[in-house]
Amino acid sequence: MDESLRNIIEQVVRAEIAKDLSELLKECLCVLESKNANKREFISVLNERLTNIGGVHRLDTLLSSNTHILQNVYVHDYKVAPVIYVSHRLISSNKIRDYKVTLHKLIDMFDNEFNEPKTVGLKKDQVNNVLHFLQSEYRIFDIITCKTDLEIFLFNNSHKQFNSFCEVFYDEKEPETYHKRFIFTFASRSEEHDPYQVLIHEIGHALQVALTHQGMMTPDSFIEMNKELDVYLENNTVVSAEVFADIFSVVVMNNSYFAVHNDLIRIFPPEVLDLFKCYFKMLFEYALENKEVLKTKKLDIIWANSGKPPKS
Repeated sequence: MDESLRNIIEQVVRAEIAKDLSELLKECLCVLESKNANKREFISVLNERLTNIGGVHRLDTLLSSNTHILQNVYVHDYKVAPVIYVSHRLISSNKIRDYKVTLHKLIDMFDNEFNEPKTVGLKKDQVNNVLHFLQSEYRIFDIITCKTDLEIFLFNNSHKQFNSFCEVFYDEKEPETYHKRFIFTFASRSEEHDPYQVLIHEIGHALQVALTHQGMMTPDSFIEMNKELDVYLENNTVVSAEVFADIFSVVVMNNSYFAVHNDLIRIFPPEVLDLFKCYFKMLFEYALENKEVLKTKKLDIIWANSGKPPKS
């Protein structure tokens, strides 16, 4: 393979800005759409370098002396988030046709969905503090990562449609069994929710997927619990999934130093907050007791609370 192709690869793995990376991916696409005889070697070398990038970052996390870092949750800061995400999407492909399709999708995302940021999102140490809080208070990542690691990407861009999202990957032959989850956070616009609330909301989605093994499905018990408030949700919908993540954020942030970052808490009267707390406490405890089962099967609790949280 000639030096010009190797140079493109080295620029890709060193790119720190989504816009720059997009331009380099276009160069990769041009190589694969040309008559160059080294296409397969180009893909092989690029995948090898991208795999190394992700491996080095994981090793740095594992060897870190920072006690606020969880070894089964990987946080990718602004300088490495774009290229590590690209590595995850590309290294699963080795056929030229599939590689080109993925390149087109990545270029479209960076060019048409990402905006230049007006503000800065959460920093990596701030995210690690949130993760440490959730783990120390609720052992939440013992549940979320019982089957697979969780990866969080901090993009220093705003997004045209979302302030964050949780991306879930499935095997096409087993659509009800997830094998990978990514959380994306973006630099927030002024009219959006607090970035701490946004991050914890997405962690709620990661929990939801861990419990049900499906992207939109919530535990049926959550639907039943809401009926006590005369809220009738249809499961396996965007609305029910969003409500689950919102209520999760309310429960774990309420009565903590993160409470000021959640504008939903003040909406609910104390008795409703108690109901939510009771529900999630039961859900967490049951999931923690059955982590091994949760690796292969979805779990749920039987909810029969009659709207009256037990006295603590």
